[in-house]
Amino acid sequence: EGGTCDDMNPTIECATALECVDSVCIDPSTETCAATIALTGTSGTETGTTTYSGLNAENYETPDNECTTYPSVGTEQTFSVTVPAGQTLTATWTGENDGTSIDGAIYLLDACPGSTCYVGTDDGLDETIVWTNDTGGAAEVIIVGDRWTVSDQTEAYDYTLEWSIQ
Repeated sequence: EGGTCDDMNPTIECATALECVDSVCIDPSTETCAATIALTGTSGTETGTTTYSGLNAENYETPDNECTTYPSVGTEQTFSVTVPAGQTLTATWTGENDGTSIDGAIYLLDACPGSTCYVGTDDGLDETIVWTNDTGGAAEVIIVGDRWTVSDQTEAYDYTLEWSIQ
């Protein structure tokens, strides 16, 4: 962690397992999930603004975009929540930039960064996922609210996450 690198010059690289972001070597396993918001209770609404930290425009999805089948390369926000065994989590993600709705995406991972995607969607503007915990025990999961963009991947936007567990 730390040290300098050159994004445009591959001969000035970071040590193994570090990534060069904005000319600084960082550990992506800690940086990408550092801003995860813990959700408590059985329902709620979270609002905020995504920010660009250099890595959070990376796609948190598992390989091959198996959650949504589309790459979601815009800035995102992660949330952690514990779903009791047999309970159902419903989460809806919406976003806007300067009053215009963004093309959102939402997916549910086993961890951050994740190796398993439980459910995800990228069908339009407001996105909703529903997942029933059939793991046999309480499961801490990661909700990722994301966006698809072809323009500025670093662009921030306002978001709302509405969620409930029943």
